[in-house]
Amino acid sequence: MNRLLYYLSLLIIYPISILPFPVLYLVSSFFSFLLKNVFAYRKQVILENLKRSFPNKSHEEISHLQKAYYQNLTDIIVETIKALTISKATISKRCKIENLDVLEDYRKAGRSVVAVLGHYNNWEWAALSSALTVKQKMVVVYKPLSNTFYNNLLNNMRSRFGVEMVAMRDVARFYITNRKETFVACYVADQSPSNQNGIFWTPFLNQMTAVQNGPEKIAKKFNHPVIFVRLSRIKRGHYILNMDHLVDQPKETKEGEITTIHVDALAQQIKSKPENWLWSHKRWKKKPPSTN
Repeated sequence: MNRLLYYLSLLIIYPISILPFPVLYLVSSFFSFLLKNVFAYRKQVILENLKRSFPNKSHEEISHLQKAYYQNLTDIIVETIKALTISKATISKRCKIENLDVLEDYRKAGRSVVAVLGHYNNWEWAALSSALTVKQKMVVVYKPLSNTFYNNLLNNMRSRFGVEMVAMRDVARFYITNRKETFVACYVADQSPSNQNGIFWTPFLNQMTAVQNGPEKIAKKFNHPVIFVRLSRIKRGHYILNMDHLVDQPKETKEGEITTIHVDALAQQIKSKPENWLWSHKRWKKKPPSTN
C-alpha cells in the first residue's frame, strides 16, 4: 500500500514540479485559500501557538499572521515539490549565500562545523543551494519518516546536488567514520524532541520549551564551531542565506550555553517576521516536569 501511495503521489506532484514559477505560485495561493477557509488546517493549533508566543499582539494582528502563515506554508510546499526538477542554475539564482567566507575560513583551518537552523522560510532550498556553493561536504541530519517510500522521495530530492543525508540514529557513526574530513553538518533544531533523553528546557517565544541538545553535544565532543543559518525571503521565491557566528570554541562553554544561544538566535529571527515559521507544528506538546 505504501508503495502504491508513493507512485500515486508522484503522478500528482511531478506535474506540479515542472510548472513555471508564476503558475506555481498561483497554485500555492489557491491551496492557501483552501487550507485556511475550507479545511481550516490545524487552525486551533496555529492560533494557540501564535497567541501564546505573542500575548501582547491584538486579535487583528494574530489573524493577519495566521493568514500570512498559510501563504508561507503553501509556498514552501510547492517550492519543495519544485525541488524534484529545479535546475542548479535556478536554485543558485533564487537562494544565495551572502557570507560564504565564514565557512571558508573554517575549511582552511581544517575544522568541521555544526550549522543550526529552524523551520523558517524554505529550509529545503537552503540545503540544495549550499551543496552547490560550499566547498566542504554538506551533511543534513534528519529524522526518518515512518513511511519508507516518502522518506526515500524526500531524501532523493534533498541529495540531488550532493548533500549527504544522515539519519539521527547514525550520527555517531558518521562522525567517527569522517573524523579526518571537514564538513558542515546541518541540524534543523526546532522540532519537539521525540524522546525524553537529552532534553534541555529553555525559554523560547514566551514559554518554557523542550529542546533537543544533540547539536550542542556533538559540537562540544568534537569542538566543532557552531553557526546559525539565517534564511531571509527577499521576495516571493527568492532567499538570502547568512551564516552567523555563534560559538567558536564549544569545549569552553558551560552546559546548555550553546543550546540557549542558538534557540535565542532563532527566536529573534522569528520575531522579525513571525509568519515565516512553522506554526502548524505542535511544538509545545511537551510540558516542563513541574507542570505535569
